[in-house]
Amino acid sequence: MKFILPKERTLNIRFHNDPGAYVAHYTRTEIALDLILKNNSLRLGPFSATNDPRETKTWGFAIGASRERPSADVEALANRNADFDRILKHGCKILCVSEDAANTWKQNVAGRCFGKVRMWAQYTDNHTGVCLIFDKEALDQTLKSTLRSRGMLMSGPVKYRDFWDDIGSTDWIAHMDAFMLSANDIASRGLENVLRSARNKHIQTFFFQKSKDWESETEYRWILLGEMDEPEFVPLDDSLRAILLGIDFPQHRLAEVHSYCRQYQAHLSRIVWINGMPGVHWLAPDELSAAEFQRIRSMFGLNPN
Repeated sequence: MKFILPKERTLNIRFHNDPGAYVAHYTRTEIALDLILKNNSLRLGPFSATNDPRETKTWGFAIGASRERPSADVEALANRNADFDRILKHGCKILCVSEDAANTWKQNVAGRCFGKVRMWAQYTDNHTGVCLIFDKEALDQTLKSTLRSRGMLMSGPVKYRDFWDDIGSTDWIAHMDAFMLSANDIASRGLENVLRSARNKHIQTFFFQKSKDWESETEYRWILLGEMDEPEFVPLDDSLRAILLGIDFPQHRLAEVHSYCRQYQAHLSRIVWINGMPGVHWLAPDELSAAEFQRIRSMFGLNPN
């Protein structure tokens, strides 16, 4: 079968699709349609509930002390890693998205935040789910305005490194320093004060660093350091720009997606894979029912049953 992608049109100012302007959130159909879009809310969940063992498992700390410090005190502190971990991660919530690869271009879907085949497989229930595409700056403003009273909000790209790759480098030294506590400081200032100071000093090491095995995700994240462990929710209507469906998205839910696209004024497409190469063709909300776009909707499987 001959498969020719239509020429890309100039999209409206709300969704121009330029590289670097957008971030993508991959998720399952039920979460996207029945929670996020239905409730107009995006969730920041506990940092300790991610799928990375570096973040979910208990962190281990070395305890340093002067010779005058009783060894029994040092040993007792060394056995409190679970307490250290709980205090450091308490109130920490996270929103993870994918951003475009560096130096990519508009038509290079494989380098865009929404064209990552492994993430489609891993996070959207094996290509049956949804990728929600947000204006990065608009989402940042929504998070800041909604969460300004909830704690300290930080954001940035994740840095990928492995512990043994660069021994002696600045990053390696920072890692070693982050997981070293002073028994003398704890005795004089109190455990929680010392841990909070360490958390503020080593934010990059604790919260914006992952193994190189995750590097293809080009992750960008927002971290909220608050006082409560319960999730936070922010509205998405000011920042949602497009809804991209997986190649095996369930056809019987397409009518709902069309409705949400109109509600949020979001563009729609389904990602297709031609000999392993990803492709998209965006349709504006007012094009979803226009007769002249019937062929494109049919080609991309975007016509509701």
